[in-house]
Amino acid sequence: MAQLKLMEVLDGRIQECEKRGKESIENAKSQDSDQKIVMTSEEILSRIAVGEIRNEDRVVKVETQVMEIGDAVEALRVRFQEFKSEFPTPTEIKSSEESPVQELSAAGSSRNAESGSCGEKLKVTENSVLIVGDSLSRGVGDKLKDQCGKVFERESRGGARIESITEDIKKLEDDSKRHLVVMVGTNNLESDFTEDILVKYDRLLEELKKKKNKKVTVVGILKRYDLKGMDMKRIWINFNLRQKCDGKGVAFLGFDPDWGQLREDMLHLNEKGQDELARRIFRHCLPFLG
Repeated sequence: MAQLKLMEVLDGRIQECEKRGKESIENAKSQDSDQKIVMTSEEILSRIAVGEIRNEDRVVKVETQVMEIGDAVEALRVRFQEFKSEFPTPTEIKSSEESPVQELSAAGSSRNAESGSCGEKLKVTENSVLIVGDSLSRGVGDKLKDQCGKVFERESRGGARIESITEDIKKLEDDSKRHLVVMVGTNNLESDFTEDILVKYDRLLEELKKKKNKKVTVVGILKRYDLKGMDMKRIWINFNLRQKCDGKGVAFLGFDPDWGQLREDMLHLNEKGQDELARRIFRHCLPFLG
């Protein structure tokens, strides 16, 4: 009997322990379930945030693509206008030939420059033209100086950048009888971002306006065949530069050489290219010279 009573007591304790064990397990499962719910909510919020970031990235990419397409369209429009000027219609050619400016074609040879009305103007003019720029301006400036005498001068530095020419402009003395022509930007095209180049042109134009020059002209970045994928960038920069010049009262002169006007490096102008650009600068400057 004593043993039976002991077994009943032990059985009751065992059942009580099992009951407590089940309750502990159920409590643990309940807590684990709550944690899982919390973790799931955090994961959901995280995924929503990631989704929003991805959508924002997509929107930014689309906006960037739209801007690039707009830039490309505007650049093509500018290039089309330049193409029209390079290949005029017969009517435009006839109108141009009737203009008195055509008698200035004597810039192609020093003999004609000395014999015609252009030569006489160059002899008596009190004005002068100074060409400042990088290595591309060297040959052009020398040709103008050889053909036109002391009326044209040049200051050029190989590898010069927009910022370095800006410093050179600061050192120039004022001259109310001078037409200042600036050729720079080629050496910035590959290494600098578009916006940075335009900011540097802004600073250059500010310095040009501070000087008491009679007239100022900026030559746009010439077409380069040694760089791939840069021409659209160049066209866009020139388009904005032209607008900046218009806003500052500065003349803009563009020139896109073809393959046959460049040296083997596909960057610097050969004799033919130098002659053509020198001719364009001469025609551009001659009304100023009188």
